[in-house]
Amino acid sequence: MYKYVDSRGPTELPSREQVIRLAKDEGVVTALVIDANVCLDLAGLTRGSLPPSMRDQAHQFVQDIALSGVDVLPGFGLAELCLDHTTWTLDATRLESLERNISLAIDSVPERASLQTGDGAASEIEPVNVEMFRPYVPLLQILYASLLKVALIATRGLSSDLAVPNVQTFLAWMSDELGCVSVLPLQTAVAIFGGDSLARRLIGVGKQDHSLRDVRSGAWDVFYVHQLYHATLFMIDGVPHRPVFVTRDRASYDVFSHSWLQGAIRFDERRSPFLVGITSDYPHYEGRQDEIASVFKATALARVEKLVVGERMEQEHLDATIGRLELEWQTLHRHAT
Repeated sequence: MYKYVDSRGPTELPSREQVIRLAKDEGVVTALVIDANVCLDLAGLTRGSLPPSMRDQAHQFVQDIALSGVDVLPGFGLAELCLDHTTWTLDATRLESLERNISLAIDSVPERASLQTGDGAASEIEPVNVEMFRPYVPLLQILYASLLKVALIATRGLSSDLAVPNVQTFLAWMSDELGCVSVLPLQTAVAIFGGDSLARRLIGVGKQDHSLRDVRSGAWDVFYVHQLYHATLFMIDGVPHRPVFVTRDRASYDVFSHSWLQGAIRFDERRSPFLVGITSDYPHYEGRQDEIASVFKATALARVEKLVVGERMEQEHLDATIGRLELEWQTLHRHAT
């Protein structure tokens, strides 16, 4: 039921031996970054609201966490569940309730505290501040805008002969409109245009009642993996971590288990873009790998030039870009109905 991804791709729940070895030999804390669905499962386990099959799996998950000794980081999952996308603040009441129920679920295994390997073997989840998400808003908006553009391009056709042109259109838009090339949205686009039907579910492509909410949900999935990479490269509160993303979303796992972190280029204190490997091994690119590779190469060269220049996107421009995309979306779907 639960799928695991780290910076190298698909993985398993870290064993206790792995957790202890990393902690003792390298001072690295192993932590699970759980998404919104996993947060809801744990909260539902405490409330007794899960159906029997899910309850058993969630209970086993909690047992496995305890035996592994890993830390659990629900902050971003809680943010997705509690964030108001108008004010960009977290609903304090809902946040407190979910946070409490998740903590109770994780602490329901009596041996949990004694088995944990983090500092002080503390089992309590660190409280999430209602203002904590504000610094991440521009990133989430960029990811949302990128996936909304993918969804709009998809409305023009997803046949195999359009696969490479669709990727080129998306890359050109991202480079020109956003002034950057974000690799994780690119992996999503390559999968969707490449004929991966499961990947298309990530942003609701092909759904009868396709909505902006589907696209926003996909943006959160990309956000989780971005933060996974960030936490792998940079310390959390001065402590090195090995984060592992946990989800039960098959579409999310299908897309991002094909990406892997290779490192980062440090340009200055605020710019350290990731170097991420992605795959184009999808049906619509069969026999066209050289063609798609040339598209990536040209984009990579343009990306380096933009990084060196280092221009920063204004928030006003980003807001206007999202507004135009949403208006185009609404117009298309109004005509479709």
